Amino acid sequence: MAESFENSLDELWPNEWRRLDDAETAALRGIFNFAYAWRIEIPRGEHQHPTVDHLLVLIDGSFPFSEIRVCAPQADKQHADRWPHVEEWGSLCLVKRPFNLPTGRRIALAISDAVKVLRLDKDAREGELRREALSYWAREKTPDSRSGLAIFPPTGLSRSIVHAVHRGAPVFADSAEQMKSWLRNSGVREPAEPSPAWFTMLDQPLTPAQYPINGKDILNISGHANIAPLLTPPKPFPVLIGMPTPSGPVFVGTWIKGPPRKTLLKGFRAIANLPQKHILFCYSGQSVERFNVGRADRAWVHGRDKDPSSDLLAQKTVALVGCGALGAEIARLLAQSGVARFILIDHDNLAPQNTSRHLLGAADVFRYKTNALSDRLKRDFPHIDSADAFPRRFGDLTKEQLASVASADLLISSGVSLAVDMQMDRWRKSIKSRSPWMVSWTEEFALAGHAVLLSPASELMDLFDDEGKPKRRMTSRWASGVATLSEAGCGNFFQPYGAADLQGTIGLAARLALDALLGHCAPPCHRVWLGARDRAISLGATLSDDFDMSMTERVIPWPQ
Repeated sequence: MAESFENSLDELWPNEWRRLDDAETAALRGIFNFAYAWRIEIPRGEHQHPTVDHLLVLIDGSFPFSEIRVCAPQADKQHADRWPHVEEWGSLCLVKRPFNLPTGRRIALAISDAVKVLRLDKDAREGELRREALSYWAREKTPDSRSGLAIFPPTGLSRSIVHAVHRGAPVFADSAEQMKSWLRNSGVREPAEPSPAWFTMLDQPLTPAQYPINGKDILNISGHANIAPLLTPPKPFPVLIGMPTPSGPVFVGTWIKGPPRKTLLKGFRAIANLPQKHILFCYSGQSVERFNVGRADRAWVHGRDKDPSSDLLAQKTVALVGCGALGAEIARLLAQSGVARFILIDHDNLAPQNTSRHLLGAADVFRYKTNALSDRLKRDFPHIDSADAFPRRFGDLTKEQLASVASADLLISSGVSLAVDMQMDRWRKSIKSRSPWMVSWTEEFALAGHAVLLSPASELMDLFDDEGKPKRRMTSRWASGVATLSEAGCGNFFQPYGAADLQGTIGLAARLALDALLGHCAPPCHRVWLGARDRAISLGATLSDDFDMSMTERVIPWPQ
């Protein structure tokens, strides 16, 4: 490998390269993982960097099925000003090239790309540093600083915000109300009043040379008059900075360290009597801690600002009847997609044996499924607006609860009995304003699944025959005692299949629900999931002519 590589170097730059000696190799091994390394001379007249006169080329033992690494050690920030695309120890971030190119071509492209980076003029360098501002801030953050979270987007005017500490990390919100709602959803029963902070929205990203070092820098960036009323000496004070980039706005975070009491009280009797000018003076001399800030607002979590459906789903309410293995997973997928409000209806507790295919686990055994699922959705997605739990049968809902259900944008029943679906059907017919209704269920062993979207005018019983069985079944005539087994209790039956078997129907139902919420599907609509056909046959089922494929989704014509 090394000989072939060196033959290519000879063809490209004869007498301008050498393999690193043992001492040089040993020094580099503590920094990089590599098998071979070479030095290539790069005259300073060929580029713009003031100190670089050579490059290092490294390959590991997997080459040619790995990248060529190029380093400019003299361009490391310890030896020179920050240069774009130069990472720690002078490692250059370059374009990835196909592995199937000839070795000589790959070497030539790698060195060419490295020289292009070093040829960037002042304006180009500044543009690149601003374009990838978040990466450079992350490299210049204070060592051991704890990353923070912002639950609002980095947009709008500079303004006063609030912050709190959750699980050891700072969290920033636009208002105390937003913060308390987020913390409650995250499991904090009685959130304390959050503390003040400041958000500064810049017109363009900072470059590393402009990063704040002391309190004076932050006060100049944010405005003395804005910060002064919010300071509570001797506490440290956080300032969140928003920066626009071509890829979208980003956050970075800073803390002005709190001045020592001795400094604050110099010439004064009590902190309460300190003049504002003196407080600002004390904070301006303090060092600044720089830290990373991750976005946890709705628009970023659901599509990273690029999903147009996120805003629409955030306005939707879903009422779910049946929070079992099928319904709970559907709710989770809808929450992950951006639905902001849920009404959860189910009278059952979670039994230990349910956990083998339910979203919930052992920690929630014997709790109402609705309550546990509500807590789970809010804890996992604390930005959602609500997840109301009604732990009772649909027929036992109060007038107020039924009014909430009636106002939902989509009604879903999942894995419930036909008797419950018929109750829901009668209720829907008794109200004036009816939302679309999605009914979902599985066949034996979850080898086939159904999701049906009913319009306000659709008839539920169009789907069932006089015996109350679905008219369109993908499997039938199961042998007695194969698909449904009994427990040691009167009327207790179960079907032996696992969570993985259920995933096809879960995805089918969640996709139809999203299509309904986004207006991508006109009801009535009937979709089926066809699972493992060979397994259904091996278990003795008779298959419908429609069950002619495995692991696929299909639309069935609506009954005429």
